[in-house]
Amino acid sequence: MIGGERLLARTLTTIAHKIDAAHLNLYAPLAGHEEHRRLLARWLETFSLAVDPRQVIPTAGAQQAISLAFDLACGPDGVILTERLTYLPRSHCAGPP
Repeated sequence: MIGGERLLARTLTTIAHKIDAAHLNLYAPLAGHEEHRRLLARWLETFSLAVDPRQVIPTAGAQQAISLAFDLACGPDGVILTERLTYLPRSHCAGPP
């Protein structure tokens, strides 16, 4: 596996030289990258959904998206009713019972 270790070292070195250190640890803009929003809007068009890229909100995952949707729909003091058996992370996003 010594050859494999050398290959890994060379590969990681190559990657390290290609990284733009000025942008490595930066957070994305709050509204997400404009290019990402535009690509998502174009992808949604393939499903006959006309979406303005300015109205697209990229999230870090499903739970963040669900939490954001709850906040927008109900506000901080809103009440959400769900069936007894539900997707557990959805319940946690909504807050304590």
